[in-house]
Amino acid sequence: MQIIKYISVPLILLLASCGVTTSEVVPAGKDTYFVSGRGYAVASGGSFAKVYKEADEFCKKQGKFFTPVSSHAEKIDQMSSSVELTFRCLLEGDPELQRPQMKPLPNTAIEVIQK
Repeated sequence: MQIIKYISVPLILLLASCGVTTSEVVPAGKDTYFVSGRGYAVASGGSFAKVYKEADEFCKKQGKFFTPVSSHAEKIDQMSSSVELTFRCLLEGDPELQRPQMKPLPNTAIEVIQK
């Protein structure tokens, strides 16, 4: 039983760290971009980290600063989750380059029908 314990913990950690894939960074407006990631549900925190790192590296290559606009995480099934990030790459001195005020995107729509 001890051998299973010693094998399963490293295996879970391995899956959590390498089981995240990210999309290409896609333009979404002036200085605004979108990137997404998908990984094992166990690694949803790793998915966030990898997507944010991808965005930061993308901006640094342009000599700009990464600023998140919005993000959304979703559990796809029992084994996987996805993360979406919209961000901006801004030059130092840009008035929009401030501390991020992240707000979660709503995941429920309520329709009000009045008679």
